[in-house]
Amino acid sequence: MAALEDESQQIRIRVMMTADAAQALGGKLYILGGGFDQIHLPALPHSYRFDLAMIIEVPWTATNQPYQIVVELLDSDGTPVGYRAEATLETGRPPGTRYGTSFTVPLALPVLAEFKQGGRFVLRGLVNGQERNRIAVEAIAPPDGHHTPG
Repeated sequence: MAALEDESQQIRIRVMMTADAAQALGGKLYILGGGFDQIHLPALPHSYRFDLAMIIEVPWTATNQPYQIVVELLDSDGTPVGYRAEATLETGRPPGTRYGTSFTVPLALPVLAEFKQGGRFVLRGLVNGQERNRIAVEAIAPPDGHHTPG
């Protein structure tokens, strides 16, 4: 298990980007409306659906092994606020690949965030339990503080 932990230290989440829509297909990311960092909420509480586009870099020495990828939504205090996605990642070395080559793995995850209040939130990406990237999203509450009965 120690070797697996050592290899996972080399894996990087090079890109994490919010998008209106994202799809990983054929080794590429297709992104529509990507890169926003503000969400304008019409009311509170509010569910907001978007995608998270990611590019994960796997070095040569970390191939052919499974890794646990986790993305979670945290509030400004670092407390998880409900959204969590888990995936297993394993990439191999195609025949004829030059020794030492790193591999990029595109990944697109659907996100359904439940905002009970406005403020700053963070999407945190982990590999085998170790943080590898994070991005912030500001949820902007309605100016009148409108709350939907519920």
